[in-house]
Amino acid sequence: DNIGAPSVATLPRIWSACHAARGHLDRLAYEVAAAYQTEICVIALQRGDGTVMALAWKGIAREVVESSQPRGNGSFGFFRHHVARDLPIILGDAMQFSRAREDPLVVNAPQLRFYAAAPLRSVGSRDYIGTLCVASRDPRPDFGLKDAELLRQRAAEAAAALAAAAHR
Repeated sequence: DNIGAPSVATLPRIWSACHAARGHLDRLAYEVAAAYQTEICVIALQRGDGTVMALAWKGIAREVVESSQPRGNGSFGFFRHHVARDLPIILGDAMQFSRAREDPLVVNAPQLRFYAAAPLRSVGSRDYIGTLCVASRDPRPDFGLKDAELLRQRAAEAAAALAAAAHR
C-alpha cells in the first residue's frame, strides 16, 4: 500500500472543509477526551510545509500543538508525527521511548507521559491528512490496541466529516 501525504490537489479541499466541519469536530474532540479521561485531545491536520494545524482541541492542546512544530532536533514530535500505517501510535509511557523521552513536551510543561494517535485518512483514498490524538500527563503503560478502538472509530468519523464538508 502506498500511504502518504495528501496530494497537492487535495489540500485546498481539506482546508476549506476545516471551517465547515469545525463545530462537529470540536464536539468530537471533547467526547474523545471525556471517554479517555485525558487533558488533551487534538484533531491535527498536516500542512504542506510539515507544520500542523490544531483543528479541534480540548484543554491546553492548542498551545501544546503550537509548541510541537518541527525544530529539526530529531525528537518524536507529538501531534506532528506522521501516522503512515493503519494502526494507531501508542506511547503508554513516553519515558520508555528514547525519541519521545527527549521531546520538549515530555521534558518541559506539560510533561506528557501518555500519547495515542489514530490516522485520519482522506475518504476514498489512502492519503494521510492528519491525526486524532489524545495525551495526558499520567502514563498508561497498559493501554493497548483494544483500548484505541474508539480513537480509530472517531478518527474515521472526523475524516468523514471533513470529506462531507469538502463536498458541500
